[in-house]
Amino acid sequence: MAIVNGQTFWDFDPTEDVVSDRQNVTAGVWSGGSGNLITIYTSSTQKAASGEYYNDVYNVPITSTTTIPEIQFSIAYGHKYGSGSSKLNEQYPSRAIYSQYKNILLEPTDEFFTIGGVNKRHIMVVNFGLSRIKQTLDPGDWQFTLASTLGSKFTTLIDDSGQSVNFTTTKAGRKYNIISGSIAGGAYSTTITYGLAYPDMGILILDPDQLSGSTAAFTGVVCNVSSSNVASVNISNFFNAMSASMTSSNGFIARNLENIASTHYFVRVKNAAFNFSNNPTFVTGTLGDFYNQDMINNPTTYFTTIGLYNGNNELLAVAKVSQPLKKSPNNEALVRVKLDY
Repeated sequence: MAIVNGQTFWDFDPTEDVVSDRQNVTAGVWSGGSGNLITIYTSSTQKAASGEYYNDVYNVPITSTTTIPEIQFSIAYGHKYGSGSSKLNEQYPSRAIYSQYKNILLEPTDEFFTIGGVNKRHIMVVNFGLSRIKQTLDPGDWQFTLASTLGSKFTTLIDDSGQSVNFTTTKAGRKYNIISGSIAGGAYSTTITYGLAYPDMGILILDPDQLSGSTAAFTGVVCNVSSSNVASVNISNFFNAMSASMTSSNGFIARNLENIASTHYFVRVKNAAFNFSNNPTFVTGTLGDFYNQDMINNPTTYFTTIGLYNGNNELLAVAKVSQPLKKSPNNEALVRVKLDY
């Protein structure tokens, strides 16, 4: 460790040497940082194990050669009273799903999801997972398209964060309405609410009634609710409607958003400081003579590492420079260390 006049540590001047800031950083939520998912697959193994509750969706087909498939998002169907699922282990999966998301997203006094002013007994769920959204799903920066069973009609969905409306604050964070539209073109229509977006939880709640042939909002059945003693096909219908609409230019677009705090430490290495070292190879003999005689009256060191310590001289962080930096009484160095958190 470098030493100057017996010093081992050099204090920062908070007014000159330390600068803090915050900035929003956005990135694609899908594998590899991609913002556009254009092919999706499910796993027969996962569907056999827990498909009555939810389907995990992947970006690659699940084969014997797929070593580590990455889940991109999950789809689930929930019904307040258990319709659309068969009874498993003394419970209906669709009722368990509805109850789960009600507990996560709604206030304790709310019994139903209310979409477009109407209490909904059933819901479709798209769940990104917290590892995908990082801090939050970026409002206004996601969209996906559903194809009708007729194959001739497509509906693209976004949230209404770009429509100069105030979001609703809930126990699950911000809540927006889901409407038809696109990121580039904005809202197509705000008269029909297709669902609710909870970007801070990475969850989209969709209204199956608006995604079915039972209304004028969408031509072609997407969610066909079965009776409670019949295995659900709602998740498969929704997956097929999403998959059938995907092209290289029209996939599931989504980005996350992080507000990152940064602190910049300016490490100023002045000409008279840190020109010696306590490394045993720096000196020789009992008197501590220079090992390299050429350093007499011209000490020279190279540093590669900077340690940041607290007031108790405890090491908190280590910064590495890209290459050793030369230090002598004839030159100075300024290194900026950036910490993100």
